[in-house]
Amino acid sequence: MRFWRKAMEKMINPKERKKLDSWKRKYEEAKLAYSDDISAMKTCTNMYDGDRAVNGNPNKSVTPKKVSINVRNITYELIESQVDSSIPMPKVIPIHKEDEELAQDIETALQNEIRLLHFNELNDKQERIVPIIGGDFMHVEWDNTKGFHCTVGGISVSERHPKFVIPQPGVTEIDDMDYIFIQIPQTKAFVKAKYNVDVKDATDTEPENTDSKKNMSDDIVTVIKCYYRHDGVIGLFTWCEDYILEDYDDYQARRLCRCVE
Repeated sequence: MRFWRKAMEKMINPKERKKLDSWKRKYEEAKLAYSDDISAMKTCTNMYDGDRAVNGNPNKSVTPKKVSINVRNITYELIESQVDSSIPMPKVIPIHKEDEELAQDIETALQNEIRLLHFNELNDKQERIVPIIGGDFMHVEWDNTKGFHCTVGGISVSERHPKFVIPQPGVTEIDDMDYIFIQIPQTKAFVKAKYNVDVKDATDTEPENTDSKKNMSDDIVTVIKCYYRHDGVIGLFTWCEDYILEDYDDYQARRLCRCVE
């Protein structure tokens, strides 16, 4: 009974199934093409973490079985000694004397935005990830649950590690890509609250994204977002296992929720 209930909950119409299968196929192809880069990222991260592995003799095919006993993690020391978590505050200089007060208002608004978006924490992460991996990503989204008493929605900015950003194969510039994928590990409760889709029976399709065994949990799933070009606009297709969470042909279009009555 549970199997059939799970199957019914996942059931989607043939058109949606075709679209889901198409993007999942492109995603698997992109992930395969990106696998060497992800492997190189793991090597660099292991060096930062103090990997004790010993390189083998390049003239022999014997794999070393021992690890180094004493290791000074020079990679860690070099990176941490250069970390600067401070963020320069914006400075607005007015052209006209009478605009000084307006310039101060703009400065204050920008400084508040930096604090609200937690840029200090994001910058602290990137100060380490960029030297280790060679780059990092800022993911800018619109969050309709944000806002104040007189506004609806607001900007949400997240840090995305390069291993979670899967590019279109063969294309190196994001501006030139027809599509790009982003992996986001999230809890099932969060997915239910954000997308109004119950994924309690879903399994994690990307278990390798878990950093350690102690963090592995049946309550974690990987949400995959695909941004793509579509008739001159940007579309968004989001799924988790076999559950479709979002499908927008024009993701950046303005939308308002209205009562059907």
